[in-house]
Amino acid sequence: MGAHIEESIGVHLSKTWSELVQTKKELNEVKKIKENVEETQDRLERLQSEKESMDISIRRNVEEISDLKLSEKKLEVENMSLRKEVTELERKLAEVKATATAENSSLKALVKTIQNQFEAVQTRLEPTEKGEKDPVTSYFIATVSFTFEKSSTADNN
Repeated sequence: MGAHIEESIGVHLSKTWSELVQTKKELNEVKKIKENVEETQDRLERLQSEKESMDISIRRNVEEISDLKLSEKKLEVENMSLRKEVTELERKLAEVKATATAENSSLKALVKTIQNQFEAVQTRLEPTEKGEKDPVTSYFIATVSFTFEKSSTADNN
């Protein structure tokens, strides 16, 4: 029996060592898995923190976009109002130009009529002893002519 025990001790010892080696391998694999799990948890926590920061940023951006859209709508309404005002002012300007042109034509005709009348009166007046025209009449004709020329120049511009 002693020989059998000796023989069995070797076999049992060999099996025990094999199991110990196998257990040691499994323990090392479990340690590696544990390290990987810890690293993954750390990355997950960092990612969760980044996600929360991004969510906050997205909420801010959504609010800002909403504010900008509202501002855009207000500016569009204001722009439409200003366009209507410009259109109305352009219409009024056209009316004023038309009225001014008509009045200017009437004034030119009136000045021409007055000038013609004064020229007719001037030809009827007798010249002074030296053969010159009356100074008052000459001054009046010069003033009317200057006004007429000034009016004509303004119309051409």
